[in-house]
Amino acid sequence: MGCEVDDKELGVRPHAWRVRVRTAGQVEPGLDDYFGGLKVAPGPEGSSVITGELPDLPAVYGLIIRFRDLALAVVFLQVKKVYLQGGPDRTGESVQDKNFKEARKNEL
Repeated sequence: MGCEVDDKELGVRPHAWRVRVRTAGQVEPGLDDYFGGLKVAPGPEGSSVITGELPDLPAVYGLIIRFRDLALAVVFLQVKKVYLQGGPDRTGESVQDKNFKEARKNEL
């Protein structure tokens, strides 16, 4: 028996990594599967724009390695952490943070 702790117990907010990449050359639109299901679309001036969400940072690094393997020059790379269900609301506080604050207030 191992000691298993889920993300909720650790207070980890469910999230993904939204990526947006523009390459210097055209990428064939049929390569969506090669890029982990990210959307490949034609961009301005003969470039391609690749967008979507990846589950974790190793997947982001893997994406960068794929560009290297294809010898594609990356002109622009944006990676942004986005919260999924139970993530921060418009105030920037997560549901978990609000529940913790409320519980703490009741203790005092």
